[in-house]
Amino acid sequence: QQTGVEFLQYLSLVLGMTHLMFGMFLSGAHKWIHGQKMRAFWEDFTSHLLIGSALFIFAAPESMAKTATYILYGAIALAIWGKGYGNPWFIRPFAGALGLMNLGISMISNGLSYLRILALGLVTGALAMAVNQVAVEMGKLFPIWLAIPVIITIFIVGHLVSIALNTLGSFIHSARLQFIEFFSQFFEGGGRMFSPFSRQSS
Repeated sequence: QQTGVEFLQYLSLVLGMTHLMFGMFLSGAHKWIHGQKMRAFWEDFTSHLLIGSALFIFAAPESMAKTATYILYGAIALAIWGKGYGNPWFIRPFAGALGLMNLGISMISNGLSYLRILALGLVTGALAMAVNQVAVEMGKLFPIWLAIPVIITIFIVGHLVSIALNTLGSFIHSARLQFIEFFSQFFEGGGRMFSPFSRQSS
């Protein structure tokens, strides 16, 4: 039903935004633990304040609508000032505005990537329905004593192939969401350049 599709769509977006915000929290927590408390607050935690205040506008009762709007304005100002962290004070607002735009674009693009969960669910159901329909239609071409084994064979083989394909697809797509959308929020490459063990000879 359409309501089920819409529910799965909203669920995918909510899970995606929660996953991304948790990655942003890990980024701030890593900086905070390593003594970069100001950088953690301005670069990462102000984003949580902004997103939280934006959600508060939709959840706030009518009597607090004006208060929620002022809170959102304050969160936007903090986010702009925070995203410009590390720049001179006269450049910081402009750098912060660009950083805030980049945050919005990345949240939208990364959040929409989680709609692949919806796509996987729809494809799984559609493929299962197609297998069932093919089995029934093929069974109509034969007498009853031959139609039953034909239907059972198509049903078993078709659904086994469907399960195998969707198992592989769910692994690939979940790995992509983890390594690209999620890890990009906090993971930074480090260490030292790889130098393979070898023996120098003259």
